Amino acid sequence: MSYTQHTATAVCEIINVLDTADLISQIYDYLTNHEDEAPTELLNCECYEHFADILELFVVVENNVLTISADTEENNSDIEVFDFLLDHCCRLMSSKFMKVTWISYDSRGGLSADCTYYDNQGNLINIERMLSA
Repeated sequence: MSYTQHTATAVCEIINVLDTADLISQIYDYLTNHEDEAPTELLNCECYEHFADILELFVVVENNVLTISADTEENNSDIEVFDFLLDHCCRLMSSKFMKVTWISYDSRGGLSADCTYYDNQGNLINIERMLSA
């Protein structure tokens, strides 16, 4: 039987957000009008407190720096929530890019890792094309 673990961290600068609680509140308000964009785990929340408890596992805002993290071996293991937050928060960031670092361990294939960058529209920035231009 094989075993796989994925971890990922996204970091960017963010404005118009006071702290982690404020970001979670803004996301909650957004999803009340865009339920079709919500990951399944967030749709199943019975109340705001449950919603906030889930997102607190994924996001931290300190000194205008947003960190989004996920680890399939931890409580923040829902990659669908991580991907939603990544896409949503790209549009809130004040920096020119969001840096996403990930690593996976597969008991059969070993380690794999990468670092990617996204612009404020959620588009992948092709670093290799930029370097070869």
